[in-house]
Amino acid sequence: MTHADRLLEQLQTAICWPDLASIRARVLMLSTHGSLTQAEAQALLPAIHLRGLSLGPPQGAALADLPTVAMTALAQSRRPWRLVIDGHNLLFRLGSVYGPHARDLLIDHACALTHRFPLASVELWFDGDEDETVVDQPRLRVQFAGGKGKDKADKGILQDLWRRRTERDIPTFVVSDDKGVWRRSLGLGGVRVCCAEFRALLGVNGPGAQAEHS
Repeated sequence: MTHADRLLEQLQTAICWPDLASIRARVLMLSTHGSLTQAEAQALLPAIHLRGLSLGPPQGAALADLPTVAMTALAQSRRPWRLVIDGHNLLFRLGSVYGPHARDLLIDHACALTHRFPLASVELWFDGDEDETVVDQPRLRVQFAGGKGKDKADKGILQDLWRRRTERDIPTFVVSDDKGVWRRSLGLGGVRVCCAEFRALLGVNGPGAQAEHS
């Protein structure tokens, strides 16, 4: 039996939030060490999110242990939170799901999240040659990072997290599979959300697993 088979078996019998948190931690650890393929991890992470929905209202879900569940818990407790999306990396992962109008559809999804979670603020970052804000609403900002070189959105996200590093009372979730982004964002108070589990939160189905972008 493979690691993926064992984890899927554990997931099917999970009956509480700590069980799911433990399975998610193991998926991330095994995929980091190469014992799970990216395709296997990207299949398991949405399944963990969906299994969580079947357990009813989240109880005591730690932010970093089950981030998509924690978002729901924060919404139910009427606490504000921030969602920072690495749009460049997310589209790299899910481009085959969204199709030719991927960027516009992702902006639409980000807008829908602000309606679904009325106390959440969403920031969506893309690479771009010019530093430009294309959407600036009270709870939604879509930003082209600007600057030179590659990974412009990464730099913009980390600079923004640095500017807000004292706002630790507002939970901040960072959607990215880029190792550099999520490792450095941890030190700035960010909580990692994998692209695959974020896709499940959005309700977007389909493939989208590609080789890791780091």
